[in-house]
Amino acid sequence: MPVPPGVDPFAPRMPDVDIVPDITALFARARSEIASGGPDKGLEAGQRCIGVLTPGRILAFVPAPKPGAMSPLQVAQAKSLVVSDKPLKITAVAFTEITAFHQDKAKAMPLLGQLLAMAYVGHSVVVFEGHESVFENALRDTDVLVVDSGMVACLQSDWLDTVERVMGQKPRVLGHDRESHQLRPIARSSKPPGWRFTEADGELSYVNCLLTTLAKSPRQPVKIDAGQAPPDLTRLAADAGTVEWASALPFRYDALSADKVMGVIHRLAKWEAAKESRASGRLETKLAAGGSLQRVGFQLLLVKDADGKYHLEIEKAE
Repeated sequence: MPVPPGVDPFAPRMPDVDIVPDITALFARARSEIASGGPDKGLEAGQRCIGVLTPGRILAFVPAPKPGAMSPLQVAQAKSLVVSDKPLKITAVAFTEITAFHQDKAKAMPLLGQLLAMAYVGHSVVVFEGHESVFENALRDTDVLVVDSGMVACLQSDWLDTVERVMGQKPRVLGHDRESHQLRPIARSSKPPGWRFTEADGELSYVNCLLTTLAKSPRQPVKIDAGQAPPDLTRLAADAGTVEWASALPFRYDALSADKVMGVIHRLAKWEAAKESRASGRLETKLAAGGSLQRVGFQLLLVKDADGKYHLEIEKAE
């Protein structure tokens, strides 16, 4: 459909789509074609690509950088976009309207560079517009869903319900924030529009959320034990709002390292290495508490037991 005069051709919107009899087979073919690569897609030996399913249900391919084109630092950054020890099947929702796509792919899909980086490091990436007629089928056999924030308003109202039903109760959903140009996890929210950006998984993010939870709660000591999972933040939250916020965080607590968590706190506190079996310290930081950044202090106590294991106690300062 032609873009009306005066309308930005790159403005996100849901395009009209063709209905095909077996969309599942088309997505499967896209994965197969991506895996096979080859010169018929304009690729050199070993070069990867992403597949873009247009609204007209034509399968187009966009080459990722050529092998060796990315520096070790760029490769590390690409791997950090979706942390995994194995290749994943990634499905992305973006603005794929054919005129805008052919005119300027990166302008139509601001997350294109990140998707190509994912393909470069081995992930299988298929992009489509998110139309309701194929949304559920597109999620089948998908490990990670990536959504352009500009397209979220165009999705069906129950899109998160569909994601959880098809991909499981804790699906991996990332949103490309058009304002910051960052990929951020998406979680359900009880407030309109029903979703929100949340924190990334990992020890550094966990420490930030731990300190935020303690800052919002009555003073209480919390212990972190080396070799064990760090505390579940939902159990530390003191009010319903904080519990809801904590329950939407993406942390897989059994996969987090308490030792690394203690290391992050150690660095943030600029704490010298403990020479005794007991050492105390203080951490000062600014956190988003009460709607604005506030300076909050925490008392720290590090204890090494008879077996040589460390235990860190952290408590909001008076």
